Amino acid sequence: NEVLTGKIVGETILGIVNSFFSYRVKDISIVLNNISRLTEGNHNLDEQKLLEGKINVDEIAFSGHSLGGYTALACGGAVVDYENYLGENWAGKTKGIIPIAALSSICNNLPNVNAPIMWIAGENDTLCPASIAETQLTQVKNKTYFLNYKDAQHLSFTEFGIEIMEMISGLSRPEQNKGFFLAGFLPEGYAEIIESYPIIMSSVESYTADFLDAYFKEDEIALQSLDRIKSDSLLSQGFILNKIF
Repeated sequence: NEVLTGKIVGETILGIVNSFFSYRVKDISIVLNNISRLTEGNHNLDEQKLLEGKINVDEIAFSGHSLGGYTALACGGAVVDYENYLGENWAGKTKGIIPIAALSSICNNLPNVNAPIMWIAGENDTLCPASIAETQLTQVKNKTYFLNYKDAQHLSFTEFGIEIMEMISGLSRPEQNKGFFLAGFLPEGYAEIIESYPIIMSSVESYTADFLDAYFKEDEIALQSLDRIKSDSLLSQGFILNKIF
Protein backbone atom coordinates (compact mmCIF):
# COMPACT_ATOMS: atom_id res chain seq x y z
CA ASN A 1 0.00 0.00 0.00
CA GLU A 2 2.83 2.39 0.84
CA VAL A 3 4.49 1.65 -2.49
CA LEU A 4 1.22 2.13 -4.35
CA THR A 5 0.46 5.34 -2.46
CA GLY A 6 3.96 6.64 -3.16
CA LYS A 7 3.54 5.82 -6.86
CA ILE A 8 0.21 7.63 -7.03
CA VAL A 9 1.59 10.68 -5.20
CA GLY A 10 4.68 10.70 -7.41
CA GLU A 11 2.60 10.47 -10.58
CA THR A 12 0.28 13.19 -9.30
CA ILE A 13 3.17 15.53 -8.56
CA LEU A 14 4.70 14.78 -11.97
CA GLY A 15 1.35 15.48 -13.59
CA ILE A 16 1.08 18.82 -11.80
CA VAL A 17 4.62 19.76 -12.84
CA ASN A 18 3.97 18.71 -16.45
CA SER A 19 0.75 20.71 -16.52
CA PHE A 20 2.43 23.77 -14.99
CA PHE A 21 5.16 23.90 -17.62
CA SER A 22 3.00 22.65 -20.49
CA TYR A 23 0.17 25.08 -20.03
CA ARG A 24 2.42 28.13 -19.90
CA VAL A 25 3.30 27.32 -23.50
CA LYS A 26 -0.23 26.25 -24.39
CA ASP A 27 -1.55 29.62 -23.18
CA ILE A 28 0.74 31.38 -25.66
CA SER A 29 -0.36 29.01 -28.42
CA ILE A 30 -4.04 29.76 -27.75
CA VAL A 31 -3.37 33.49 -28.05
CA LEU A 32 -1.35 33.10 -31.25
CA ASN A 33 -3.89 30.73 -32.82
CA ASN A 34 -6.69 33.16 -32.11
CA ILE A 35 -4.70 36.09 -33.45
CA SER A 36 -4.01 34.03 -36.57
CA ARG A 37 -7.71 33.27 -36.94
CA LEU A 38 -8.65 36.93 -36.54
CA THR A 39 -6.15 38.08 -39.16
CA GLU A 40 -7.60 35.88 -41.91
CA GLY A 41 -10.46 38.27 -42.63
CA ASN A 42 -13.20 35.67 -43.12
CA HIS A 43 -15.41 36.80 -40.24
CA ASN A 44 -18.90 38.24 -40.15
CA LEU A 45 -18.45 40.53 -37.17
CA ASP A 46 -16.75 43.87 -37.83
CA GLU A 47 -14.87 43.73 -34.54
CA GLN A 48 -13.29 40.43 -35.59
CA LYS A 49 -11.67 42.14 -38.56
CA LEU A 50 -9.68 44.62 -36.46
CA LEU A 51 -6.48 42.54 -36.80
CA GLU A 52 -6.84 41.79 -40.50
CA GLY A 53 -3.59 42.60 -42.29
CA LYS A 54 -2.01 44.12 -39.18
CA ILE A 55 -0.20 41.22 -37.51
CA ASN A 56 2.04 38.64 -39.15
CA VAL A 57 1.95 35.49 -37.02
CA ASP A 58 4.43 33.85 -39.37
CA GLU A 59 7.19 36.01 -37.87
CA ILE A 60 7.21 35.91 -34.07
CA ALA A 61 9.60 36.94 -31.30
CA PHE A 62 9.38 35.50 -27.81
CA SER A 63 10.79 37.10 -24.67
CA GLY A 64 10.35 36.58 -20.96
CA HIS A 65 11.99 36.72 -17.54
CA SER A 66 12.62 33.69 -15.30
CA LEU A 67 9.75 31.25 -15.97
CA GLY A 68 8.84 33.58 -18.81
CA GLY A 69 12.32 32.99 -20.20
CA TYR A 70 11.68 29.23 -20.11
CA THR A 71 8.35 29.86 -21.85
CA ALA A 72 10.05 31.89 -24.58
CA LEU A 73 12.60 29.13 -25.20
CA ALA A 74 9.94 26.39 -25.20
CA CYS A 75 7.70 28.35 -27.59
CA GLY A 76 10.71 28.82 -29.84
CA GLY A 77 11.40 25.08 -30.07
CA ALA A 78 13.45 24.08 -27.02
CA VAL A 79 12.99 20.47 -25.94
CA VAL A 80 11.54 20.35 -22.43
CA ASP A 81 12.92 17.60 -20.22
CA TYR A 82 9.69 16.20 -18.80
CA GLU A 83 8.03 12.90 -19.68
CA ASN A 84 4.64 13.36 -21.34
CA TYR A 85 5.26 17.09 -21.80
CA LEU A 86 2.23 18.51 -23.62
CA GLY A 87 3.45 21.93 -24.71
CA GLU A 88 3.43 23.13 -28.31
CA ASN A 89 6.07 25.19 -30.06
CA TRP A 90 6.26 27.73 -32.85
CA ALA A 91 9.81 26.99 -33.96
CA GLY A 92 9.01 27.29 -37.65
CA LYS A 93 7.66 30.83 -37.24
CA THR A 94 10.07 32.15 -34.62
CA LYS A 95 12.37 34.94 -35.80
CA GLY A 96 14.01 35.73 -32.48
CA ILE A 97 14.10 34.73 -28.81
CA ILE A 98 15.13 36.91 -25.86
CA PRO A 99 15.29 34.90 -22.63
CA ILE A 100 16.09 37.03 -19.57
CA ALA A 101 17.44 35.34 -16.43
CA ALA A 102 15.64 32.30 -17.79
CA LEU A 103 14.78 29.15 -15.86
CA SER A 104 16.36 27.16 -18.67
CA SER A 105 17.63 24.15 -16.73
CA ILE A 106 14.51 22.18 -17.68
CA CYS A 107 15.27 22.81 -21.36
CA ASN A 108 18.18 20.40 -21.56
CA ASN A 109 18.12 20.26 -25.33
CA LEU A 110 18.14 23.29 -27.61
CA PRO A 111 19.00 21.82 -31.03
CA ASN A 112 15.47 22.50 -32.32
CA VAL A 113 15.88 26.22 -31.75
CA ASN A 114 16.62 27.65 -35.18
CA ALA A 115 16.03 31.32 -34.45
CA PRO A 116 18.72 33.76 -33.31
CA ILE A 117 18.82 34.27 -29.54
CA MET A 118 19.82 37.21 -27.39
CA TRP A 119 20.31 35.63 -23.96
CA ILE A 120 20.42 38.05 -21.05
CA ALA A 121 21.79 36.91 -17.69
CA GLY A 122 22.94 38.26 -14.34
CA GLU A 123 26.43 37.62 -13.02
CA ASN A 124 25.15 37.08 -9.45
CA ASP A 125 21.92 35.28 -10.31
CA THR A 126 21.87 32.21 -8.06
CA LEU A 127 18.35 31.12 -9.05
CA CYS A 128 19.05 30.90 -12.79
CA PRO A 129 22.86 30.98 -13.03
CA ALA A 130 24.51 32.51 -16.08
CA SER A 131 26.83 29.48 -16.26
CA ILE A 132 23.89 27.22 -17.22
CA ALA A 133 22.87 29.57 -20.00
CA GLU A 134 26.45 29.84 -21.26
CA THR A 135 26.68 26.04 -21.54
CA GLN A 136 23.32 25.72 -23.29
CA LEU A 137 24.16 28.37 -25.87
CA THR A 138 26.61 25.99 -27.53
CA GLN A 139 23.65 23.82 -28.60
CA VAL A 140 21.86 26.57 -30.51
CA LYS A 141 22.14 26.39 -34.29
CA ASN A 142 21.73 30.06 -35.17
CA LYS A 143 23.52 33.26 -34.17
CA THR A 144 23.55 33.83 -30.42
CA TYR A 145 24.24 36.91 -28.33
CA PHE A 146 25.14 36.49 -24.66
CA LEU A 147 24.89 39.43 -22.27
CA ASN A 148 25.95 38.72 -18.69
CA TYR A 149 25.42 41.88 -16.63
CA LYS A 150 27.92 42.73 -13.89
CA ASP A 151 26.64 42.24 -10.33
CA ALA A 152 23.09 41.68 -11.61
CA GLN A 153 20.84 39.27 -9.72
CA HIS A 154 17.64 37.48 -10.65
CA LEU A 155 15.43 40.43 -9.74
CA SER A 156 17.63 42.99 -11.47
CA PHE A 157 15.58 42.70 -14.68
CA THR A 158 12.03 43.06 -13.41
CA GLU A 159 10.24 46.16 -12.21
CA PHE A 160 7.96 44.03 -10.05
CA GLY A 161 10.98 42.64 -8.20
CA ILE A 162 12.34 46.13 -7.65
CA GLU A 163 8.99 47.32 -6.28
CA ILE A 164 8.84 44.38 -3.87
CA MET A 165 12.36 45.11 -2.61
CA GLU A 166 11.53 48.79 -2.18
CA MET A 167 8.42 47.93 -0.23
CA ILE A 168 10.15 45.42 2.06
CA SER A 169 13.22 47.56 2.65
CA GLY A 170 11.22 50.71 3.29
CA LEU A 171 13.29 52.63 0.74
CA SER A 172 10.12 53.98 -0.84
CA ARG A 173 8.42 54.92 2.48
CA PRO A 174 11.00 54.53 5.25
CA GLU A 175 8.82 56.25 7.83
CA GLN A 176 6.16 53.54 7.42
CA ASN A 177 8.22 50.43 6.72
CA LYS A 178 11.08 50.73 9.20
CA GLY A 179 11.82 47.32 10.70
CA PHE A 180 9.38 45.57 8.34
CA PHE A 181 9.36 41.88 9.33
CA LEU A 182 10.13 40.60 5.81
CA ALA A 183 13.46 42.45 5.66
CA GLY A 184 15.29 39.17 6.27
CA PHE A 185 14.12 37.92 2.87
CA LEU A 186 15.87 40.69 0.95
CA PRO A 187 18.76 39.57 -1.27
CA GLU A 188 22.25 40.69 -0.37
CA GLY A 189 23.07 44.00 -2.00
CA TYR A 190 19.42 44.86 -2.60
CA ALA A 191 20.09 48.61 -2.43
CA GLU A 192 22.61 48.31 -5.27
CA ILE A 193 20.13 46.24 -7.29
CA ILE A 194 17.49 48.94 -6.93
CA GLU A 195 19.97 51.69 -7.81
CA SER A 196 21.33 49.90 -10.89
CA TYR A 197 17.93 48.82 -12.25
CA PRO A 198 17.30 51.88 -14.50
CA ILE A 199 20.81 51.62 -15.98
CA ILE A 200 20.56 47.89 -16.68
CA MET A 201 17.06 48.09 -18.15
CA SER A 202 17.97 51.02 -20.37
CA SER A 203 20.79 48.89 -21.75
CA VAL A 204 18.53 45.83 -22.15
CA GLU A 205 15.90 47.87 -23.96
CA SER A 206 18.50 49.32 -26.33
CA TYR A 207 19.92 45.90 -27.19
CA THR A 208 16.42 44.44 -27.58
CA ALA A 209 15.41 47.15 -30.04
CA ASP A 210 18.55 46.58 -32.13
CA PHE A 211 18.12 42.79 -32.02
CA LEU A 212 14.51 42.96 -33.23
CA ASP A 213 15.32 45.54 -35.91
CA ALA A 214 18.22 43.41 -37.10
CA TYR A 215 16.26 40.17 -37.44
CA PHE A 216 12.77 41.40 -38.28
CA LYS A 217 13.56 44.42 -40.42
CA GLU A 218 16.94 43.14 -41.66
CA ASP A 219 18.43 46.45 -40.55
CA GLU A 220 22.19 46.27 -41.16
CA ILE A 221 22.94 49.27 -38.95
CA ALA A 222 21.14 47.62 -36.02
CA LEU A 223 22.97 44.37 -36.72
CA GLN A 224 26.34 46.09 -36.65
CA SER A 225 25.36 47.99 -33.51
CA LEU A 226 25.03 44.68 -31.64
CA ASP A 227 28.81 44.26 -31.90
CA ARG A 228 29.13 46.67 -28.97
CA ILE A 229 28.22 43.71 -26.76
CA LYS A 230 31.86 42.61 -26.94
CA SER A 231 33.15 45.75 -25.22
CA ASP A 232 30.24 46.93 -23.06
CA SER A 233 31.48 47.95 -19.60
CA LEU A 234 28.14 46.95 -18.03
CA LEU A 235 28.79 43.32 -18.92
CA SER A 236 31.05 40.86 -17.16
CA GLN A 237 30.71 38.71 -20.28
CA GLY A 238 29.51 39.69 -23.70
CA PHE A 239 30.04 37.58 -26.77
CA ILE A 240 28.49 36.58 -30.06
CA LEU A 241 28.44 33.03 -31.41
CA ASN A 242 28.24 32.98 -35.19
CA LYS A 243 26.82 29.56 -35.95
CA ILE A 244 24.48 29.70 -38.92
CA PHE A 245 24.00 26.39 -40.70
